[in-house]
Amino acid sequence: MVPMAYSGSLGYTYSYIKSEDAESENSSLTANISGSGFIWQPWFVTLGVGLSIGIADANSSTGGSSTSTTTGSGNIQFTVFPQSRFPFVMSLSRTDSRLENTGATFSADDYYVNYRIFMSQTYYAVSGSVARFSYDHNAFESERSDSSSDSVSASYRAKKRRQSYSVNANYSTSERSNSSLKPNTSLLEFQHDYSSGPDMSVSSLASYTRNDSGADGDMGIFQNAQANSTFSWRPIDRPYTLSGGARIATSESGTGAESNSLATNIGASYRVTRSLRVLALASVSATEADSTQSVNSAQSVSASFSSQQYFVGRFSWNWSSSAGVNNSYTTIDDESESVQNVAGSLGQTLNRSWSVGRTSSMNLAFSQNGSASKSTDIDEPVYGLGHGVSMGWSRHGISASTFSSVTVSDTRTFGDTETSFQQLTGQLTQRNALSRVSALSANVTFQASQQEISQTESPSQPKTLAANITYTNARTFGIYPLRFSAKLSYNRRFEDDQVSGSETLESENRFDYRIGLLTTNATFRIMTTEGGTTSESLTFSITRSF
Repeated sequence: MVPMAYSGSLGYTYSYIKSEDAESENSSLTANISGSGFIWQPWFVTLGVGLSIGIADANSSTGGSSTSTTTGSGNIQFTVFPQSRFPFVMSLSRTDSRLENTGATFSADDYYVNYRIFMSQTYYAVSGSVARFSYDHNAFESERSDSSSDSVSASYRAKKRRQSYSVNANYSTSERSNSSLKPNTSLLEFQHDYSSGPDMSVSSLASYTRNDSGADGDMGIFQNAQANSTFSWRPIDRPYTLSGGARIATSESGTGAESNSLATNIGASYRVTRSLRVLALASVSATEADSTQSVNSAQSVSASFSSQQYFVGRFSWNWSSSAGVNNSYTTIDDESESVQNVAGSLGQTLNRSWSVGRTSSMNLAFSQNGSASKSTDIDEPVYGLGHGVSMGWSRHGISASTFSSVTVSDTRTFGDTETSFQQLTGQLTQRNALSRVSALSANVTFQASQQEISQTESPSQPKTLAANITYTNARTFGIYPLRFSAKLSYNRRFEDDQVSGSETLESENRFDYRIGLLTTNATFRIMTTEGGTTSESLTFSITRSF
């Protein structure tokens, strides 16, 4: 074997967590090494190997428990004729873990072993088609139970001019030592795609799936077969588009339950002008299951209009509207039901942006929309009305930038059930560059809402407040690779009088240092929740790569 490259790392991690009445301590040491090379010539056989060893200890004051874990894993992969049209890949991996648990209530030792064998043979034809066969074996062993799974798959892909197709087949099975069942799954799939150019495309898929739980007889068998096809026609130089599809499916279980279904749909759109568009949709589906037959059909026609931008003084204004009708028809055995619906909406927006001084700017926006709908299965029509106002201010300087915004919205519906929803959102963000290597940023967000439903006795009025301030320094104490960040966060949720809120205050300080192939970081975090519960944590890690 001729070696090509080696790499690896050695790392240590320590963490300590303390809360009101509990403490825990964790430490781990890991070592990794990997290498690659070839046998005789690079085009003949290439090899890749890896080895990893880990030792971890965990101690907790709760129950006086301690856990020690030792893990070792290794893998090897080789490829025969990697640069040919028929490469063969095989990989072997194994992981061993030893666990020792000691506590006040019980003590136990256990081991876990995972290993995997994977093989793949690929063939690249001169015509561009690709054929692949693979085998995958996974096994797990422990003192309590053993399990294994095997999977065999084959695939073929080809592309000729304007069409492409693929065939995929897979069979997998598994077993466990504490169960007599050996479930297995079979899958066969065929896909075909055709495109006559950028305007027309057709995609078809057929599949068959068989699941066997391993139960005696045919009780645990479930089979499903389906086929579907979709098409899309979008002429580049025409104002219309057409799309649709069809799907047929059948399923059968070992218990005797059967189901058959057929569904089709088609849709067309036409752009009358740059602002006006018309859309028509139709669908039909039929299902037969457990001696019950049902048929569902739906048709709809809608139009939408969006005006161009107009200027009212220094404001920009535009309006939009939509209208549509739809019909749905459902038949279940001898019972039928038909529902018709008509709906429409009208809205407008008004906005303006302007400069305030040399470094500041403001924007103001107002929106309003109304809607109405009537359905034959509802006695009264439903009306909706919504308003929204937003205002923002921003300033960009040489060393500082500020952004603030306020948004207010009100939405109401009228009908059999009346609802109203109001929301207020305010945000303030500022960033200051203290020097070339340090910066200070802050953000405050407040949100309040109110929802009222006619059937409820009292409205819901939640409020949230989130604030944080962050300091970063890319050259702490004058050391260039030493980075420091400190973040203080405050979150508060105010609930109704009947429900208590929640409050969280968190402080996080982090050091990162990297020089050459040595990387270290340390993080200290304190979090206080409502009620005075405080938790502290310290995490330190160091990694040396080579």
